[in-house]
Amino acid sequence: MSDLIEDLREMYDAADKLVRNNLKESTDLREKLFRDRANTESYICIPLSSSNGSITFDQSVGHYEKMLKIHQPVHPDSWKSYIRFVMMSNFARQDNGHASTNTARDDDSSSQSAGTVAAKFRYIRYLYQQSMACTKRDKIRQAESSQLDLNYVASYKVLCQDFLDFEDTFGSQASQSLAKKLVREKLSLVDVAASEEHMYEGKLTGERWKEASEQATEPSEKAVVVASAGQHLSDVNMVPDQT
Repeated sequence: MSDLIEDLREMYDAADKLVRNNLKESTDLREKLFRDRANTESYICIPLSSSNGSITFDQSVGHYEKMLKIHQPVHPDSWKSYIRFVMMSNFARQDNGHASTNTARDDDSSSQSAGTVAAKFRYIRYLYQQSMACTKRDKIRQAESSQLDLNYVASYKVLCQDFLDFEDTFGSQASQSLAKKLVREKLSLVDVAASEEHMYEGKLTGERWKEASEQATEPSEKAVVVASAGQHLSDVNMVPDQT
């Protein structure tokens, strides 16, 4: 088993080295690779190679934290993977940054268990709030232009809904109100940024079709270009110049 785990880790190291050496600008690809590795480490490699639950939790969190530093903006799927792991774990980070188990001593068992659950919920709330804080309009446009992040806006909306569901289930009235405020603000940025990017691409496409129309020499060629342009630009309500 240890040999198989080592092989897995070596393959991830080799893949990361390949991307860094040949695709230096593809930090989004590295983030996706690190997200996959964090999940593999957290659910397979680390639990099989360590019997100490506290150490296992800290090691797994280390992989997710490293994932968050690879690419900006962090993809919503990365936040969701991290939060899902913490939610499923029997451990939680306390204010001092160390893992706390729900294993308790004798007469103090109920309070220890309740404290651990509360610490986990606070940490999950912290991760959701961090995911909201890192969302900026320029970063959303940057993510939308990435080939790997074409689903960024859709994934972000799912993340926002997950945040609201979490607060509705486990939060207080005050935390629910704050979550709704954050989500409302961020979704407005997402929608505006996505709309701006859509219109920009539409204008750029319109210029290209206009140039193609001007270069067409035969009436039949020009008619084909105009018809194709109209079909491609209908989503942004733009009509190509037919003069």
